[in-house]
Amino acid sequence: MATTTTRTKNLKLFVSDNLTAEAKANLYAIDRFAEFLVELSPRHIYVGNDSEEIVEVDTTKLGDVEASESSGLSLKSVRETAFTSTSASTTLSLTADKKGRVTSIEAKPIAITSGQITDFLAAVDAITGADFIDGAPTFVPETKGQIVIDKLSNPPVLYVSKDKTGPSDWVQFRPAPTAVKRKFIITNQDILNGYLTLTSSEIIRSSVVAFFDRLPLFEGADEDYEIFIAQNGDVRLIFGPNLRDSQYVGEVFRISYWTP
Repeated sequence: MATTTTRTKNLKLFVSDNLTAEAKANLYAIDRFAEFLVELSPRHIYVGNDSEEIVEVDTTKLGDVEASESSGLSLKSVRETAFTSTSASTTLSLTADKKGRVTSIEAKPIAITSGQITDFLAAVDAITGADFIDGAPTFVPETKGQIVIDKLSNPPVLYVSKDKTGPSDWVQFRPAPTAVKRKFIITNQDILNGYLTLTSSEIIRSSVVAFFDRLPLFEGADEDYEIFIAQNGDVRLIFGPNLRDSQYVGEVFRISYWTP
């Protein structure tokens, strides 16, 4: 069956040669009517259905709004796909027109300035910073978790508040002690002085253990030695009467103790 293709301004008609002249005339009439509808200005459509009020809409003034009989009025799509951003390292940049309609959306990397970092660190320091004081705290803590440091202690002692009801809420924390072991060979001057200088640093007095060679010595006023702190800060092991004898010159004293 032969087919003749006829193109007009608006429609492409496929006309069978077997159609009657009357049928062909009707098709051409439909095509001309379609062309007439397209050229109407302004164009109008009717929105609604049998159960709703029919509203006449001027489609030349709809702008970004679409109108159809099936769905009524709706906004036109401005993107091929919906926009989604779930990254914590980006922030959304929006552009809108004078009517408040978003015309563009863009995800950009978050830029943190040095000033923001400085402000953040200052805020953290205000919360967690430590105050230096002279001596142990005797006042009521301002907050739970407040930190103060006794700078008069050597090494400094740290205090943290477990509550804020009274001075007893301060909990003391000291650095772990360090074990020290020393060996002294007694000289004639040591016997004349009557003591050995152990250290010029603070020690835990109760931790001192002394041996005469391999024999243990005992601390006490009536025993082998006493621990004495001189005005200049020296820690001295004072010999008892039974150790102040020149026969001990050249002997080995072994002493161990803990420092804070």
